[in-house]
Amino acid sequence: EIEDRDNQITFAFNGENGNYTFEFEITDEDNYEFTMKHFGSGDFDVSIEDEDGNVTTLIDTSGHISSVDTETMNEGTYTIRISADNEWSVGIEEK
Repeated sequence: EIEDRDNQITFAFNGENGNYTFEFEITDEDNYEFTMKHFGSGDFDVSIEDEDGNVTTLIDTSGHISSVDTETMNEGTYTIRISADNEWSVGIEEK
């Protein structure tokens, strides 16, 4: 899901156990806040990859967690990869 609130870009992804891959487009170079939640007891991994193949791991942990990470992102298409053993959500908001 993509929203444009007052010209501020936000994305929301969620799911259950499994591996997920999504693409999203950044149109404004800026800082973006990633809010990541996992409601399981097993592994929870979230990473992003830019168009050049550079991978940034946002979280690699186990168990129930709520975490926030801020990344400076350039314009372009990104791939987000999420692996989880239970219900999860990832929100991305331009700061």
